[in-house]
Amino acid sequence: MKTKFSTYQKKRSNLLLNKKLAFLSLLSISISAHSASTTLFKVIGPNITDETSTWSAFDNLAGGIQHYDIERYGANSTTATAVWAADSNTLTNYTGTYSHTFSTGIKNISADIANQAFAVLDNGELWQVSSGTASNVTNTWSSFSNLSGGIQYFDAERYGEGSVGAFWAADSHTLTESTGTYSHTFSETITSISADTTGQAFATLANGELWKLSSGVASNVTNAWASFGALSGGIQHFDIERYGEGYTAVWAADSNTLTNYTGSRSYTFEDVITDISADTTVQAFTVVSAVPVPAAVWLFGSGLIGLVGFARRKKA
Repeated sequence: MKTKFSTYQKKRSNLLLNKKLAFLSLLSISISAHSASTTLFKVIGPNITDETSTWSAFDNLAGGIQHYDIERYGANSTTATAVWAADSNTLTNYTGTYSHTFSTGIKNISADIANQAFAVLDNGELWQVSSGTASNVTNTWSSFSNLSGGIQYFDAERYGEGSVGAFWAADSHTLTESTGTYSHTFSETITSISADTTGQAFATLANGELWKLSSGVASNVTNAWASFGALSGGIQHFDIERYGEGYTAVWAADSNTLTNYTGSRSYTFEDVITDISADTTVQAFTVVSAVPVPAAVWLFGSGLIGLVGFARRKKA
């Protein structure tokens, strides 16, 4: 009778253990399938504020804010401001007045004016959303259609009190202006671009360097600003914003630290920076992603529990 009871206990113990392992496996699958959560931060002066839910239209982005861009234009810094954000498929302005959902994933976005923005898609196409109407403008500028790798990055910049627009695009190695007048091919892979004027733009490279293309001449400006040279992870993100009457905002970031060009404003985040947008000399925005614990870690934990259970049964 004692032997039968002991056998029953072992079977029951094994059953409970298997249930625990099954639960942990399902938990790990659920976690691995869940996308990383994102937060939009505004850095202004010495302060950092969470702006994720500031605009209700952005709350409607099911995938969270994955891309963000602000553009100031007009005679002064308060005349007009374009604020746009996107998740993996939907691009919207901050009021929700203009919005569009694409069938293909969004790679990056660029705000232009209040009712107009651009989105680069994963398939290499460039789309314009103007007053709520989306149109494929991949071949609008012949110089962009010459990019053999498709359009992977695009940036629009309004300057000269908003009357002049600079439009630049790039594939994996070549940066070019909309007219094709200025173009340069890098040996390293391009990771982001920032339009400045019709004759000047910047590109960050995979090796952490920052290059400036001015009137067709490319130069390494990684150490042009001491504060950027201090980024231990190299320059992974860069944005320049011309606004008002002659003001220029210049910001850069590595994987965790965001700083302006003077170094007077610098912020280090616990999580990974995935996007930045310069606003003024003392204000910028950044999208930060909290990377979830990999499923392998949870599976490793479940394996340890299994080994502990096995050891206990063996000892018994």
